[in-house]
Amino acid sequence: MSLAIFLTTDLKMGGGVERWTLNTVKGKPEGQKIILISTDYADMARFSIKTEIPEFDERQTLNLLENKLNFLRKSRVLSFLLDNAMIPLILTLFKNSYRRKLNLSDVDVVYLTKNQYWKLFRGKKIIGSNHTEFGNDGFFSRLKAKLYSSGIIYRDISYFQVFPGRERIEGILGKKAKVSVIPNGTHSRDCDKKTGDSTRFLFVGRLETIKGIQILLDAWRCLKREDCALDVVGAGSLEKEDYSTLNNVNFMGIVTDEELNRIYCRSDVFIYPTLWDSFPNTIIEAMSARCKIVTSRFLEGAFGGDESEAFMTFIEPDVNSILDEINKLAVNKSETRKQGELAYEFFMKNYELTKVNNLFYKFIEKVRNE
Repeated sequence: MSLAIFLTTDLKMGGGVERWTLNTVKGKPEGQKIILISTDYADMARFSIKTEIPEFDERQTLNLLENKLNFLRKSRVLSFLLDNAMIPLILTLFKNSYRRKLNLSDVDVVYLTKNQYWKLFRGKKIIGSNHTEFGNDGFFSRLKAKLYSSGIIYRDISYFQVFPGRERIEGILGKKAKVSVIPNGTHSRDCDKKTGDSTRFLFVGRLETIKGIQILLDAWRCLKREDCALDVVGAGSLEKEDYSTLNNVNFMGIVTDEELNRIYCRSDVFIYPTLWDSFPNTIIEAMSARCKIVTSRFLEGAFGGDESEAFMTFIEPDVNSILDEINKLAVNKSETRKQGELAYEFFMKNYELTKVNNLFYKFIEKVRNE
């Protein structure tokens, strides 16, 4: 029988969920059949990735009406309304039409990267996930988890995979579902670190305000140093002209995987002052390239702990905090690079792809056998 992975986007979007899908499928055990159910939605290809890989046994495509409303995601309030009001309403009206377009006869387990779509897969064993909600243990995340445990939402989801650092969410979901804590993973990068005299900072991600890029650029405008450089990789509403007046900022745009690997490997510090994320793949990728990590304080629960304090700095995503951290790291280049080595050791212990995929597929097998 098959595992179906459901995406609301096209793989060529190249964001965190799409990369998680590619990494997970590449590590499937022998005999595991995987069906990808995705859409044709790709407002932009954020990275250059292969959209046809042999690890998929079958691909099915849905054209979702609600994807035409994704422009609302530029606003946090409208994005919240889209996920929690508009999409549930659309699914209530069109679920039967969507279901008729799917061939699920060979599917026994469905993994959702967006939990709202559980209604399309009734009758199957459904695994919900942490990819697009429950980003922290905050009030709204706890409220939604309580709505689930009370049987009000996501009624047919009986299993959940959650990321580390959501102990309260895990406890609430666990009142109704069987929960497995599994992080994201990626492959180890073979980096021959040859960084120069400048301290090289790197941002990789969507170039949208919610990912903290605008705050980072505002901080960089205030930087008085000449011994720092910033590479910016990704695509979004912020374009190259937004960077043209900044000193030592290199706008890379969309790059191939090979080029992205080279950029990671030449960087000293991965700086990611995001305003919302669940468990960013890019932080894991930067660890695998021996980068010191600077990110937002609200992610401390996901990545925090005694070991990570040696190579991760959690800051408030504001101009002064970012500027202070950049100056501190540039002054202590040698120590900064030592912390990058510690990040790699932590990565190999916790996020190396083979280890993470083993955890994931053991969970899938457990679900299948129950």
